[in-house]
Amino acid sequence: MIGKTTGGSVLAAFLLFAAPFAPAQVRAGQAHILSGPLVVSDGWPECTNLQTWTRDVMRLEKVEDAGETAQAKVFFRWLRLFSKMATGGMIQAHEGPYGKERYVLDAHKNLFVYGWGYCDTHSRIAEAAWSEFKQDRSAAERVVVQHHDGGYHTMYRLRLDGRFGAFDARYAVLGQLGAQVLCAGWFRKQRRSHHQLLQPKDFRHNVATYRLDAPGLLRCNSLLIRY
Repeated sequence: MIGKTTGGSVLAAFLLFAAPFAPAQVRAGQAHILSGPLVVSDGWPECTNLQTWTRDVMRLEKVEDAGETAQAKVFFRWLRLFSKMATGGMIQAHEGPYGKERYVLDAHKNLFVYGWGYCDTHSRIAEAAWSEFKQDRSAAERVVVQHHDGGYHTMYRLRLDGRFGAFDARYAVLGQLGAQVLCAGWFRKQRRSHHQLLQPKDFRHNVATYRLDAPGLLRCNSLLIRY
């Protein structure tokens, strides 16, 4: 952060930025990582890496000391801001020589450079960022489901206050219309289904916390959500 400077401090600042820099200075042992002045804003997340970005999101939303559920909802909103879900044309970043381009898997690049991608790209970023933020590889996982037409969709789940919470960035924007949840599984040794309806009032900022209200449920084999 740059504040007011006078006298010698002005000269020092001028000399600092006027000093010649060797082009593409590279840190020893870390190829392709540039060094030099780092300018950040206290009103926007620092995008040096996934951990600094997530940490600053928590700081900006004043949830550094909040519970993990509150932090995850903030994380969900900011991730959707930085990484748009591809629809219609289904845009996804590819890199490489002409005719040999390959799917970009780098979560850092997908979040800070391209900012667009498939549902699995978005979920891959979430999995990597949350795991790094919590310093726990098991704190986040991608969840892949199959559509009735044979296609696939990827979501992610985060471990929150000892339990997992699921997030679906692509379809969450439709949350304000309400959603019907169908759980098929075993209820006290009998296989049957459970229906539950989420009303528009259950959603806040297009996010609803779903708690399964199914007495006697022993195991849920499948979960279907209709918007």
